[in-house]
Amino acid sequence: MISITNMQRQVRIPRKMLTEVATKILRGEKKSGDVSFVFVDNAEIHRLNRQYLNHDWDTDVISFMLRDDTNPDDATLGEVVVSAQKAAQEARRRGIAPRTELLLYAVHGLLHLCGCDDGEPADIARMRDREIHYIRKILPDYRPSPDRAVF
Repeated sequence: MISITNMQRQVRIPRKMLTEVATKILRGEKKSGDVSFVFVDNAEIHRLNRQYLNHDWDTDVISFMLRDDTNPDDATLGEVVVSAQKAAQEARRRGIAPRTELLLYAVHGLLHLCGCDDGEPADIARMRDREIHYIRKILPDYRPSPDRAVF
């Protein structure tokens, strides 16, 4: 099950697109489980980043793996928290639609839940390739920005 919770009012959340891309990612990455997307503002993601990761700044996306591997019946995979406010700011800066930036953050976060990493340069390149692959399944004309900051 894919659930979407919107806790902000600045950006319209493209629920159908998110559900569709999340389903494609889970199938493509051969993962299963319930995934929750939560859309917040910069202040809330800053608070979560500080509380759970000990980083005292806002960010664009945080993934929380919630699956308990000791319980084989656990249907939960995890939660992806996205700053819709950050997506809107970045979309304005890059001259793209906010939904495209939101989709990128959601895809990135879900790929982390699926086991993708972006700690090393080779990992970053693989992560970018996976992001582009899945976003183009929903937005065929998607062109990644060369100046995009590394998450």
